[in-house]
Amino acid sequence: MVHIDEAALHGRGGKSDLPVESVRRITRDSDVVEVSKDAGGNVLNLGRKHRVVSPQLKRALLARDQHCRFPGCTHEHHLAAHHVMHWADGGRTDLDNVMLICDRHHRLLHEGGYTIHSNHVGEWYFRHGNGKVISASPVLKPLDYDASRDAFADDSLTNEPTARYASG
Repeated sequence: MVHIDEAALHGRGGKSDLPVESVRRITRDSDVVEVSKDAGGNVLNLGRKHRVVSPQLKRALLARDQHCRFPGCTHEHHLAAHHVMHWADGGRTDLDNVMLICDRHHRLLHEGGYTIHSNHVGEWYFRHGNGKVISASPVLKPLDYDASRDAFADDSLTNEPTARYASG
């Protein structure tokens, strides 16, 4: 395994474990795996060699998506990194091809006929198993319960009705 910066490979400085010409010679008969890292050295792209999302890529997904990406879903827990173009079909394990999906919607994507597509500007949208586009509804998060909103201005409205019996 040889590590080389893309800049070094293209003659623009960078780091390389071996002389660049040696790397070029070796890679003619080898598999090349592109690995992208952020400024802190965290792996963000594992190309086609790895299907499983790295912890660093999962953190980047959580920062970007924050919740399930299925339209209208607000789940923030039990999220899976889902390949938009399935890995078995040539999809890459990188930020451009992976999104967070909750367990329920992940099952629907794999077993319920739901699909994810990209529009002309690269934004993702979802289709139902019957082919209809699922509209991107706004994400509404429930408010925390506030018991003070239960108080009525007129206390008589909160009293239980009493039974009245006629004497006689």
